[in-house]
Amino acid sequence: MARLLALCLMAFLWVAVAAANPSAFASGDNGKPQPTLVCTGCLASNLELENLRILDARTSVGAYIKSHIPGAVYLNIESLRLSSGGIPGQLLPPDRLAYVFSELGIGNDTPVIVYSSTEDHLANSTYVALALASAGHELFAVLDGGFEQWEKESLPLTADVRPVAKARFRPGRGDVIVTRATVEALIQKRGGITLVDARPAPAFAAGHIPGAISVPAAAFGAMPESPLWLKPEQIEGILSQTDLRTPSPVVIYCGSGRDASKAWFTLRYLMKFPSVKVYDGSMAEWDSLGLPKETAATTEPCSAAP
Repeated sequence: MARLLALCLMAFLWVAVAAANPSAFASGDNGKPQPTLVCTGCLASNLELENLRILDARTSVGAYIKSHIPGAVYLNIESLRLSSGGIPGQLLPPDRLAYVFSELGIGNDTPVIVYSSTEDHLANSTYVALALASAGHELFAVLDGGFEQWEKESLPLTADVRPVAKARFRPGRGDVIVTRATVEALIQKRGGITLVDARPAPAFAAGHIPGAISVPAAAFGAMPESPLWLKPEQIEGILSQTDLRTPSPVVIYCGSGRDASKAWFTLRYLMKFPSVKVYDGSMAEWDSLGLPKETAATTEPCSAAP
């Protein structure tokens, strides 16, 4: 029953999203709400919905304490990752993520809306989304425009910090993360998967994983000068200038996973790519092991069997 109520709640909220921005509405083959962007007006109209958990993923806890969206609970993304084998920024395994989410009052049936700041290009919010998906939870959405758009529209803010009851989050295993071994197989075997570097173009040109193509996460919008995500048709125009094609399964990496999460969210949930995954180790692991890199500004897409 709780699961049904949660789906009804998200369906209601997603319908409001569709009314405000039809291109942002997403539903799966089974008709259930799928992760997507939520507009500020839609969230503002539904702040009192029961069982809805709002997460503030801005980098500064001080900024949260000073002012945040009513009902939001603070979550720094560093709570979701740690150094593993000396490699920084590795996403926690699902069982440890489950503990964090339980402490935030998130259960398996809890719909979640997460926001961050254009200072992080809203990539903090998509990293939280990646963590949720990795733990098998897909009742989530990201607030388009983040805190800056909310503030720009003079929507309600508060400094009140209220405790939330702990929940029970039972971990699953979402198929969204790949290991270095998988990436190495992409390079060696070649045959169907595109490897995408989501870092800024200069970083890509200076050295990238062999066979990767450059698709900077910043190209999708949600920047300080323009807080909103680009529309799908605008993103399509950007992608048309690359070797990235919708039917192709995609593996994305960046420096340590955060920008890759933004590209993952955009391609998987806004552009409806059927298969998009993140190489969690990213360049932090690749460089630490002294693995080979290319420095050409452009290259052919890397293809391989999964």
